[in-house]
Amino acid sequence: GAADIAFVGGSLVPVGGHNLIEPASWACPVISGPHLFNFSEVERLLQENNALIIAKDSDALITTVKNWLTDEELRKNAGKRAKQVADNNRGALNKLCSIITEIKKAA
Repeated sequence: GAADIAFVGGSLVPVGGHNLIEPASWACPVISGPHLFNFSEVERLLQENNALIIAKDSDALITTVKNWLTDEELRKNAGKRAKQVADNNRGALNKLCSIITEIKKAA
């Protein structure tokens, strides 16, 4: 919550990335590498809302950080969009449990 920008690790190399929702829920603009196969649905949602920058390498990461540090409005807007995605998708566990309960009832 104290960061101005979040780079989500485990994503510049084929590790699969880490949780993108954590920084997004703090309205922190999010940068990630291209290897996000562990979080593909969250990546899609953030990408669709222009709330995630994918840095293909360390040079792209540096460029994005510089851009966001020099343009407060750009940085804050990216963070707001990220938070909106997080807010719109709260309660996933409860939704999943409801679906499972309904399936069990139907079986």
